[in-house]
Amino acid sequence: MDFSDQAHGEERLSARLTERVLATACLLLFLLLALVLLCFPYGADQAIFALIARGLLAGQTLYVDVWDVKPPGTFLFYMLSQALFGTSTHGIRILELGCHVAFGVGSFFLLRRQTSYLSSLIAATLVLHAAVLSGYWHTAQSEVFVGFLLFGAMALLYPELQSGSPKPPPEARGRILIAGLAVGLCGLIKPFYVLPGLICLGWACVAHRRGHGTSEAVRAGAWGALGIIALPALVFGILALQGGIPAFLETFFGVAVELAKAGFGGMAFGDTFFQVIRYVFLYFPPPLLIGLFAYLYLHGSSSAPDGRFLALFLLSMILVIAIQGKFYPYHYQVMLPVLGFLAALGWWELLQRCPGGIKRLALALGLFASFFVSSWEDYQRNGSWTRTAGEVISSLFIDGQGADEIQAFDTWPSSRQDLREVSALIRNNTRPEDQIQVLGFDPLVYIDSGRDCATRFLSTTPIRLSALQDKWTPRLIAEMEANPPAALIVPLNDRMGWTLDNNLSSAEVLEQSPALQAFVATKYELLHESDAHMVFVRRRP
Repeated sequence: MDFSDQAHGEERLSARLTERVLATACLLLFLLLALVLLCFPYGADQAIFALIARGLLAGQTLYVDVWDVKPPGTFLFYMLSQALFGTSTHGIRILELGCHVAFGVGSFFLLRRQTSYLSSLIAATLVLHAAVLSGYWHTAQSEVFVGFLLFGAMALLYPELQSGSPKPPPEARGRILIAGLAVGLCGLIKPFYVLPGLICLGWACVAHRRGHGTSEAVRAGAWGALGIIALPALVFGILALQGGIPAFLETFFGVAVELAKAGFGGMAFGDTFFQVIRYVFLYFPPPLLIGLFAYLYLHGSSSAPDGRFLALFLLSMILVIAIQGKFYPYHYQVMLPVLGFLAALGWWELLQRCPGGIKRLALALGLFASFFVSSWEDYQRNGSWTRTAGEVISSLFIDGQGADEIQAFDTWPSSRQDLREVSALIRNNTRPEDQIQVLGFDPLVYIDSGRDCATRFLSTTPIRLSALQDKWTPRLIAEMEANPPAALIVPLNDRMGWTLDNNLSSAEVLEQSPALQAFVATKYELLHESDAHMVFVRRRP
């Protein structure tokens, strides 16, 4: 018997066993994380996106009939989710989970020739774990969808971006056009996220010039440019036909500018840039960071993107996060798909280079243990998804409740219990067809009470900015005069000093506005006051 052949056979058997054990563990963890994600409720941001999407599907005009300071792109995803899955809170979560699944499938097709299916399972689990760990507020945000779109653009242009592909295939027009469409949609979500996409397309054009000449590079660039402008042209064309362009321009050259000034808070750009880099290493969980460090240390495979491109691409992402001047966990979700993909390559390289079956199995167990270590740290900090997982399992498999009955979440600016109390009060004192107005930032009241907003202002952010109060308060009052709300809800705890130029709650803004005070005092009477809300109802004639 050839003992070397026997040893090699045992080694291959051990590698396959380790791969199957780790693949099964990753798949089970992915399914648990998916269940938790599907049970996440709306935060206030998601509530605004959903309400605007519902209005747009009903034929209303953005910025004229329904208002928010965000560009149109995010609302397109919420409109798609409502068109496909209805208006419940689970619809956008299903669409979000579909993005995670598509990311895993895309990773598999990119890496199937150089690695195994395990690397794509690791990538999908790393990204979903990091996303869910951030909590319900930071999922289904604009940056989540931008992150997957940018990864999609990178995946489509992968032949041009790989280290070992100096001469990419010439027939690339379809791929470049679709990548351009993805980049254009990124611009519709937040304009500065076009920059990383432009780097992808520019690198691909350079690769075509190197491999096939200048004319081919020009053609590739033309197809990419067509893709970038197509969706924005369509969306803004529709908005122009609806008469919404003036309101859009006033929003983004008025309210958005003042919000940006307040958000920067006087910080120098260099400070914000390096704060982003520091925050990346503090925010991302250990499984992702370990894989990234392994990738950086062991990288040399032609299956990965060119290192120079990758450095420029990631640097551009850090730059556009820093441009915003504010630091929310969801801003960093834009980096998760690409970093998760690279981290999975790092873990794969570690597993391949680990000698011996026992050591390889120990490393695989170490990967899985790192998921639970980071989850335990999160539980100790705020219990966001670990507590949710327990609630989900208990409610679905032990108590027999539905996911809608999960009450583990506290929401800002008011708790879930406060929201349910004020929503029940509104339902008991108004008719289903009545409309209400939240004078502040608590749009979940509209969702929980089942009542529509009487004006376009789902949040009254413009009247809370000191620089805009004199201009926008009369507009809000005029819209309420034209369509008197059946009830007014004033939040008491919705202070937003990190994004406004003051730290006043909506109740305090009301106290300092004689015009608003006069409107409320003459037409409404106080029905209820708690620690979270004041509720006014219209005076009877």
